[in-house]
Amino acid sequence: MNWPTYENPNGYELPPPLIDYTRNRRHSDTRTVHLAAVDVWRDGVHLWRSYDAEGATHAAAWALDHYGPDAPNSHNGGVWRIAGGLTVQEWCIPTPEQMAPCGSMNDVRNLVCAMFAIGQQPHAPDIDIVPPVTTFSGRLNRSTMGFATWTGESMGVSVRIAYGRTTKIDEAGGAVGQYLATLERRETRAGAGRAEFTPGQHLFTAGQSAPPNTLAAIAKRALGLTGWPMTRKPGTTEWTVAKAPFTLKIDRLDG
Repeated sequence: MNWPTYENPNGYELPPPLIDYTRNRRHSDTRTVHLAAVDVWRDGVHLWRSYDAEGATHAAAWALDHYGPDAPNSHNGGVWRIAGGLTVQEWCIPTPEQMAPCGSMNDVRNLVCAMFAIGQQPHAPDIDIVPPVTTFSGRLNRSTMGFATWTGESMGVSVRIAYGRTTKIDEAGGAVGQYLATLERRETRAGAGRAEFTPGQHLFTAGQSAPPNTLAAIAKRALGLTGWPMTRKPGTTEWTVAKAPFTLKIDRLDG
């Protein structure tokens, strides 16, 4: 993914996040990867998205898939809301497969700042609305969905970003793969163990040659299964959670 370039033809004095963005600086270990998908609007008109609309979904379909038929019909105050009074139902939302590598958590914030600056041209950039890095990382740490979202509006420009969790890349420096872990309910016989977990998904990166037990360990930490026994189905990356009506599946997204 080639993120848009911020041009400064008027020679405005740029704040540090935009200087870093234009110079493509990295503030953390390059083995750490964040994934992101961005939408930008100006005066209610969609300007740009970082993903293909044809492969995307919509907020109502997402809510139905995650929350079932009792999901509310209006999602304007939900996870995919858009700052600035825009109606979510009129716009698509990215799927996990459409989130692209962005860099460190600082790079996530810098990307948001740059999207505001690009949308505000030819005026001087105003990025005061963008919260500190700790806000972005805090949202991600509290999320049970494997990603978090943030949206803001300034000078008529609205930005919404979805960004995924991080993991360390293969220590050997090998090729990196993108994975999606899904914890979902399964049918069990009467009287079977009824331990409860929260169904959810976790988007992460790991080495393409990472063995199944390494992938499972990453997913278990993220989905609250650490220390809980599981049995893998031979030849697959699917596990049955012991004494609980759940299955853990890990799918490679870019293979």
